[in-house]
Amino acid sequence: MSRNDYLWKIFKLTFAITFAFIFIRSFIVEPGMVDGASMEPNFFDSQVFFINKFDLLFHSPNRGDVVQAYIPSFEEVVIKRVIGLPGEQVTIRLNQVFVTGMDGKTFLLGETYLPEGTSTRNWNGSAQTFDILKENEYFLMGDNRDESTDSREYGPVTRDQIFGLVFSF
Repeated sequence: MSRNDYLWKIFKLTFAITFAFIFIRSFIVEPGMVDGASMEPNFFDSQVFFINKFDLLFHSPNRGDVVQAYIPSFEEVVIKRVIGLPGEQVTIRLNQVFVTGMDGKTFLLGETYLPEGTSTRNWNGSAQTFDILKENEYFLMGDNRDESTDSREYGPVTRDQIFGLVFSF
């Protein structure tokens, strides 16, 4: 094997590895790190997590999913939990979250991922009913309700602002 053949093979291998890395990171999975306490006790500050981008190529986020999203008004990327889905209306009252579905029925959101006794309040402490979510809009909240800046403040996020599903080991 000549030197040129060897260099060409090294170049092709390097290109293939680089392409695979970029493809996987862009469309399948990407690492991230928690910045802040808004998702405690389920995700902690500086905890490493992964974003599954692949699943959301084929379906929309579900209620209860933890997602990574871009918030344009804050110019930051956050991880939050999906609370309200398109066509639904979120209400916070009596320190709890209620969701009114497209069928008009209201239910108390069962949040088994939160510690017993967690209170959900608005910043001013009063009850609030948010606008009905439009097509492709989602209402996101942090698990640490008293320390989370989320859709209660910045409003709903659109599907194209959601990058992927968050998971950790």
